[in-house]
Amino acid sequence: MTGITEHVIIVAAGSGSRFGANVPKQYCSLAGVPVLIHTLRRISSVMPNARQLLVISSDMEDLWLGLCRIHNFRSPEYVFGGATRFHSVKSALRALDGKTSDNDIVYIHDAARPLLKADVIERLRKSVVSDSAPGVVPVIPLSDSIRKLHDNGLSEAVDRDLFRAVQTPQAFRFCKIAKAYTQEYNPRFTDDASVAEHYFNQPVMMTEGSVDTLKITNSRDLAFVATLL
Repeated sequence: MTGITEHVIIVAAGSGSRFGANVPKQYCSLAGVPVLIHTLRRISSVMPNARQLLVISSDMEDLWLGLCRIHNFRSPEYVFGGATRFHSVKSALRALDGKTSDNDIVYIHDAARPLLKADVIERLRKSVVSDSAPGVVPVIPLSDSIRKLHDNGLSEAVDRDLFRAVQTPQAFRFCKIAKAYTQEYNPRFTDDASVAEHYFNQPVMMTEGSVDTLKITNSRDLAFVATLL
């Protein structure tokens, strides 16, 4: 990939309201170290040449810099996020504008996924370079049975083999994801892939993810991820 630079946007501006802690989950301790530091270290390990851009809440800047001092960790460049994930990613892409070429690859990753796998990155990299889709997302099969809810409160069983769980990082050419984020916010945007699909009216490509790349959602996840670390 001569002449192509890789950028990783780490989205860490969320409030983590469902987590139930005094601080957002990305700042909670995981095996004695904040989740976010674990995530950033893992990215540096599996993508040593990628440029990192962190998105945090302006309210958490002092907390983050204090944690960096405590753990002797050097923070990557960071920008402040917005009211939603969409606005946070848009802020990061705006900061990258002028520092990238159109063909550069942008990976957008959740701060609460500290177990990034090198083989997942390699599959994303190969796919985003070779495919004409708006982007590439890692996915895993569903293991539980699922049901579709109806407005009347009833539900029906659906074939889980027709569905996949979507993970991060999601990968895009800078020129495509930057264009996609010029559109207005829509509350139906659930991730970066949905933003790109809506703008280009074309589905993203899927590639194999990893069950280890789970997202820390509740306090019990911290203990489980600690064992995997």
